[in-house]
Amino acid sequence: MSKIAAREGGSSIKKCAFCEYFYDPTNSVISLKRGQKGVWEYETGVKKPCRMRSNMEIASQTTGCSKFVCKI
Repeated sequence: MSKIAAREGGSSIKKCAFCEYFYDPTNSVISLKRGQKGVWEYETGVKKPCRMRSNMEIASQTTGCSKFVCKI
């Protein structure tokens, strides 16, 4: 697993890791990038249940969902 940066408000943030329906109650997959305002990091390859897809396991780097709601 590796960490990828994503800018807040940009299209790169539209990953399942940043969606409120990605079941990660402690936000263990995402973190603020140290020393860079508005830049977040997320771990790729982590699978968690999606509450909008009947708890189907979804990878953190998945994109393109029409039900995406940013949790940050």
